[in-house]
Amino acid sequence: MLRQALEEAGYRVREMSYFMFLLFPLALLARMKDRFMAMLGRKRATVELGDLPHYLGTLFSLTLRIEALVSKKMRFPVGLWLFALAASPDDR
Repeated sequence: MLRQALEEAGYRVREMSYFMFLLFPLALLARMKDRFMAMLGRKRATVELGDLPHYLGTLFSLTLRIEALVSKKMRFPVGLWLFALAASPDDR
């Protein structure tokens, strides 16, 4: 849908890929847990955004740096983010 929207707006997609592939399994597990809890009648009405422990922030930062290096050599099949690099029709 992103590619189609860009092309319909007149942009030429140069590159498109997913990012945050390595964190995708954690997000998937969290979403599956939320759905399971909702089935049990314990649906969350709010999201708590507390402070992240320093070691987790460091681990997530390292994970993203590794993924950035790997992404220069390969494309990821899934991820939490989809990005596109596109050029306007005037950009040759």
